Amino acid sequence: MNQNLNKTSVKIPSFSLKSAFLIAIVAAISSILIPATFTFLGIPREFTTIVSTPLGIGLIVAYCHCFVETKKRFCKQFYLLFAFIALATAFICYFWLFIGLYI
Repeated sequence: MNQNLNKTSVKIPSFSLKSAFLIAIVAAISSILIPATFTFLGIPREFTTIVSTPLGIGLIVAYCHCFVETKKRFCKQFYLLFAFIALATAFICYFWLFIGLYI
């Protein structure tokens, strides 16, 4: 068999178990605990979910990629990854909460 099929020219970092655990914990906190707390204080659940979930998930994914996996720290890639993940999660939250589509 050809050994070159298993090699890629670009190194794509994967998430470790530590990163996956951090992402799961922050996703649960930002999408369940924070909206429930602010709902108890009188702020609508939809508003706090659409603000806290994209910011939390975008920040933790960028953190895990740039700080835990690649050790690049704050760089242009951190901010771009944060913005992209936060916007994508915001669109998903919008469709989930206001339109009723479940992706």
